Amino acid sequence: MRSINLAFLLDIDDYNTWRKCEKQLSMRTGDSIKDYEIDSLKRFVHMLLDNGSDIQDCDDFFLSFEIPQIGKEFDLLKFCEGTIFNIELKSEPIDEERIIKQLNQNRYYLGSVWGNVSSYTYIFSTNTLYYYDGAELHVVSFDELSNALKENKTKEIDDISRLFKPSDYLISPLNTPEKFINNQYFLNNQQQQIKEDVIKACTKSGSQTIGITGIAGTGKTLLLYDIAKELSAMGRCCIINCAILCNGHYYINKAFEKIDIINVKDSINIDYSKYDFVLVDEAQRIYNKNLKKIVEESNANKITVIFSYDNKQVLSRAERNKKITEEIQKMLSIKEFKLSEKIRTNPEIASFIRKAMVPTFFDSNMASRAVDTVLSIIDKNTEKSSKELSTEIINTLILKGYCDLQKYPSVRILYCKTKEYAKDLINYHCNKSYKFINYSSSHYCYDEYRDYDTPYCSDTHHIIGQEFDNVIVVMDSNFGYDKSLQSSQHPTPDYLYTKLFYQEITRVRNKLAIIVVNNENVYNTLMNIVQPE
Repeated sequence: MRSINLAFLLDIDDYNTWRKCEKQLSMRTGDSIKDYEIDSLKRFVHMLLDNGSDIQDCDDFFLSFEIPQIGKEFDLLKFCEGTIFNIELKSEPIDEERIIKQLNQNRYYLGSVWGNVSSYTYIFSTNTLYYYDGAELHVVSFDELSNALKENKTKEIDDISRLFKPSDYLISPLNTPEKFINNQYFLNNQQQQIKEDVIKACTKSGSQTIGITGIAGTGKTLLLYDIAKELSAMGRCCIINCAILCNGHYYINKAFEKIDIINVKDSINIDYSKYDFVLVDEAQRIYNKNLKKIVEESNANKITVIFSYDNKQVLSRAERNKKITEEIQKMLSIKEFKLSEKIRTNPEIASFIRKAMVPTFFDSNMASRAVDTVLSIIDKNTEKSSKELSTEIINTLILKGYCDLQKYPSVRILYCKTKEYAKDLINYHCNKSYKFINYSSSHYCYDEYRDYDTPYCSDTHHIIGQEFDNVIVVMDSNFGYDKSLQSSQHPTPDYLYTKLFYQEITRVRNKLAIIVVNNENVYNTLMNIVQPE
């Protein structure tokens, strides 16, 4: 996307011609700007030019930029040496509280990449310009904005998308509990909509059973904990975690008087009558007896229960075979809410994970599915331009693994012959801010993966629900490929190495390193993914 001079679009009256010109100038691939938005923008530019600005001051604006994956959009951005100008355009008046809320959100996103933010909102119908200083909203003249634009030297930005890393804004309440407690985060559009729908359902009389699902990295845990925070103002909440509690759980538990976080093992013996809401995280791992107890108590005490789950994130044969998510889905009183993978997951990492689990290459069946996908996209987006359609089609085909255009600069595949050297490589990466996640050990006998342990590593069961910027894992002779990723039997017969591996690599936000130890089959397969011939 390129910055543009807003004055270049000023004299184009026909809306469709205006949109065509804007797309040509900006190289923007997002949705087309609506008629009323065009009117607001043109009036805004006229006001600038009539109050001290010239064409030069209208230069280098990014129009309708959206942070990739998050869906956060800004009407106008201009990067300068000392500040970044953010100007939001409204066609009709809105109350000042909503203006402040939006500008505060914008300052949160923009401040992390540029520091100082100059925040404005322009109301077209009343021809009113507001300036927000971070504390109060002020009505200001266009002379003041014109002078501010002249006083700040423009900073050229080659690729605005590179400034914004989605992982910088999508916090994990368990890994950064301080930010969660202090409200230093925002939900994306889809999370916010689901939250509003869930809260609305929770206000109905009687007990409700609600399900939230989504694959790893879509923000289920953040959404569930944010919902709990909201519900705690309406009643007492119990969060049942179906995994090992970490420091983040204890930190949050201590911070909120009306939220209790407990381990699923204790869910049999608690007094449910004191709770208004029960939220179950990682519910795909719950035991049938615990699920039965929760259901019985919720019915008896008219408690609303919210389950968060992903049937792919199971670690053992028992968890896979009991099909607990199917049982939960049968008892839902309202529709299941689903978070889509494109919201939070890094597309590059998501693509690699799919291929690492099932490294199939393009064949006739995939071709047929790819064609169906393309036809579906075209059918649902009849109003989009051919360029917009092309972009969406390519991105979707890459995301679904139907084509190999995706590059993997954030994935590192290393090979070594011995455990000793592998451990040296692990320590090297740990010193470079990587988190080493080792496979959960057997409780019954010697486990060879214990040889890789370092003072700072965690095993699979201890990182469930958590996220890390950079992750390093090991693959050795226990793994192999036959159409999909296969593994030998774990010393604990119920554990599945392939599921443990999937859990580990889906914890990563930015960079992934895999050390392959003395297994050329696995190494060559992974290398064919990241560096195809």
